[in-house]
Amino acid sequence: MSSNAKKAILVLLALFLAGSAGLCTVVVNEVELSPSDNGTKWVELYNTGDEAVDLTGWTATIVDEPWTGQIGMNGPIEPKGFLVAEGDPRWAQSINGTVTLTDSTGNLVDKTPALSDSRYNDFTWARIPDGKDTGTIADFAFVMGTKGRPNGGTGGIISLGSSH
Repeated sequence: MSSNAKKAILVLLALFLAGSAGLCTVVVNEVELSPSDNGTKWVELYNTGDEAVDLTGWTATIVDEPWTGQIGMNGPIEPKGFLVAEGDPRWAQSINGTVTLTDSTGNLVDKTPALSDSRYNDFTWARIPDGKDTGTIADFAFVMGTKGRPNGGTGGIISLGSSH
């Protein structure tokens, strides 16, 4: 094989890998850390992409040292679709947390900043707009929960980018 053919194959492989890295478009979109009435913690995922993503074997993990809760995933999330993953009702009522999302091979797909909610009400940490991902706390607002639905605009926001 000529050196030009090898270079062409390497370039095509690099383009394929770069393109496939962008295919995973699922983010942690909303988090309930402190549900009212001793409810269950939950994590909402959102698929920002144009293709369904199979979440079989994926895990959402809420970490508030020393406490950790893992939620296993199964099945697809549709394009521009939402999926709510319910935690275990017996989980500790910790009020802080960082949520990580890992795929079936253990690769980190998304991670929220440290979030805190001590109010035990229907407010949650949510990305506004859905899927916003700049990698900062400013992606999230403390808003009236919209479990399994679009997070809407600015109505009901208590504050942007600060801890509660």
